[in-house]
Amino acid sequence: MTVTVKDNKSFDNRSCIVTLQDIKDGVTSRTFTVKQKQKNCIKIGANSYAVSTDGGQVVIDVESNVDYVVSIAKDCDWITRPKSGTRGLVKSSVVLDVNRNTSEKERSAIVTLENTTTGDKEEVLITQEFKAYFSLIQNEFSISENGGEINVYIQTNISSFDCYLTDGDNWIKKSGRESVTVNTICQKLM
Repeated sequence: MTVTVKDNKSFDNRSCIVTLQDIKDGVTSRTFTVKQKQKNCIKIGANSYAVSTDGGQVVIDVESNVDYVVSIAKDCDWITRPKSGTRGLVKSSVVLDVNRNTSEKERSAIVTLENTTTGDKEEVLITQEFKAYFSLIQNEFSISENGGEINVYIQTNISSFDCYLTDGDNWIKKSGRESVTVNTICQKLM
């Protein structure tokens, strides 16, 4: 006797009891059980997520009935995540912490969810924008006839910029620069 079993397209295990019965006496019977594993699946909410310059969290909705691991591209240490896995077709979330973008350019990373049994993979692209800002805290200064030093405080998230003096203004010159806070720089003028 051959029993043909169709492929299981559902995400749950299933079983069926098959009964063999003597057609002559209608009483004698034997039974056996056919069990079939579920279709393995990792479904992700979206294939791409964008993060602002300030960073934050990315929450990837996942439905899975297999154990999986999450890996982040090696050169993308600006994204971190606690290690965890799941089992059963369960809705869960993969939470990623994204650091503030101080690279002064847009950046991207591939996050991979991999079935630990079969090696099947789903990839998610994380992109992070970079919006440069540059502003003066004060844009007008007065100084006595004796001269002196002026501290010009600049709020910015970029590290490379220059201070230019107008041609013919040789009575003022740059006299150094120092970081005050992460996003505040003091340009000194003499």
